Amino acid sequence: MQDVLKKINLFQTKLLQNRGKKDPKRPRTKRMVKTIPNSSVNIEKPNPMLRNVRVEYIEKICEQLPPRQKLNMPTLQQYLKAYADQTKLNEVEKAYLVYYWVAHNIDYDFKNWLKGRETKSSPDDVLKSGQSVCGGYSNLFKDLITPLGIKCVTIDCFAKGFGIQVGDSVPDKTNHQHNAIELNGGWYLVDSTWGAGSVVNNTYKKDFNNYNFCCDPKEFALTHFPTDPQWQLLEEPITKEAFSVFPFLDKRFFQLGFKSMNPFACAVTTEQIVDVVFYYDPDLDEGLKMNATLFLNKKEVKNCVLIQKYEDYFQVRILLNDKGVYNAHFFGFNGEGEENKFMQITEMKITCNKKQDKPLHFPKIQNCYGELVLETPFCNNLPKGANVAFKLYSLDINEITIVNGDDWIDVQKGSDNYFKKDVVIKSKEIKICEKTSTKYFPKYIFDCK
Repeated sequence: MQDVLKKINLFQTKLLQNRGKKDPKRPRTKRMVKTIPNSSVNIEKPNPMLRNVRVEYIEKICEQLPPRQKLNMPTLQQYLKAYADQTKLNEVEKAYLVYYWVAHNIDYDFKNWLKGRETKSSPDDVLKSGQSVCGGYSNLFKDLITPLGIKCVTIDCFAKGFGIQVGDSVPDKTNHQHNAIELNGGWYLVDSTWGAGSVVNNTYKKDFNNYNFCCDPKEFALTHFPTDPQWQLLEEPITKEAFSVFPFLDKRFFQLGFKSMNPFACAVTTEQIVDVVFYYDPDLDEGLKMNATLFLNKKEVKNCVLIQKYEDYFQVRILLNDKGVYNAHFFGFNGEGEENKFMQITEMKITCNKKQDKPLHFPKIQNCYGELVLETPFCNNLPKGANVAFKLYSLDINEITIVNGDDWIDVQKGSDNYFKKDVVIKSKEIKICEKTSTKYFPKYIFDCK
C-alpha cells in the first residue's frame, strides 16, 4: 500500500506541473469495447493543441460536406482527403477535421447500451445508422484519419464513465475504447465518444467539446486505464491500484481552471473533520467559485460544509457528526453571475468511524461560494456577552459589515486581504454581510445564545 501511496503522490505532483507535454510511444493495434462518459458541461477553455489550428475554418469545411445520410465510407474518405489537400491542412488540422466530423455526426446509442444490447460498430454500419457505442466511434475515427496519412490505433481501457461508482475497483474486463494518433512524431490521445456528448439525468445529450482531442496524458489517465500501460503515454505508468483510488476528475474540472486536489483520492476515512484542498490556476480565474453538498444515507446534511478561497486554492472544510458513509459532491463555476450554472467537478466518499458527543456546525451560509473566507469563529452558536475575534479573508470583497443587533459595524480590508474585528455579542443573531455602494449581501449568519 505504501508503494501505491508513493505513486499517487508522485502523480499528483506531476499533475500540478505544466500541462501539454506528450511522450512518443510505439503503436500497437487493439480491439473493440464500449462505455459512455459522465455528464458534462460545455465550458470551453483553450486546448493547447489548437493554438495554431484554424478551428473555425475546419468546422466550416465539415458544414460544407453533404449530410451523413448521403455518404458512404469511400465517398466520405475522398471528401475529407480532397479538402485536406486543397486547403493544405497540417497534421493537427487533419486530425481535428476528423474528430469534429465524427463527434458532430454520430450519436451515442444510449438506449441499446442501457439495455445491454449489442450495437453494430463497423465503420460502414456506424456511418449508415449515425449511432454507435465507443467501439464504433473509435473504428470510424481510425478509418477516416488513416487515409489522411496519420497513424492511428484503437485502445482498450477501463474508463470511469457513466455507471461507475466512487471507489469501484478496476476489473480485469475493459469497458471502453478510444484512439491514439501520431502527429509530428509524437503520440496523442483522442476520445471522440466523450467529445461528442454525455449523459445528463439518464438521457444522452449531444454536447461537443474539444477537450478530448489530444488531451494531456496526465489528465486523461485519471479516467482512462488502458490494458497496455504504454498507452498511458506517461514516463512512469500508473498502476491499477493507484487508478482505483484516484478521484473522479474529468474535463469539467480542468476546463474550469482547477489543477489538482488533496487528498488525491476518491474515498477517505476520518473521525470528524475533513479538509479537501482544490488547487487552481490564478491566470484562469474569471470569478471562480465553488459549492459543495454533503449527504448521509441519501439525506442532505446542512451547515457542515465551509468553502474558503485563497490566492491559488480552495479549502473545503467538512464536519462529520454522525458515524457512517457520507457522499460529498463538489461543484465549480468560472464567470460572473449565473450561479445556477454550477456543475459537478468531482465527488468523494467519506467514512466517519465515530459519532460526535458534541456535534459541530458552521453558521448558515448564504450565496457565499468561497469568495469571503471565514477563519474565526467558524462554528455556530456564539455565546452572548463574549468578546469574539472575527477574522475573514477575501481576494474579491473590499468591505464587510458585521450586524450585531442595532450595531452595524463596517470593517475595511487590510493590505494582507484580511478583515479583523473584535465584537462583543449582544443579539440573538450575528450577520456578516458584503457591503457594496448600494446593498448589503448577507454571507454568514451566526446563532447566539
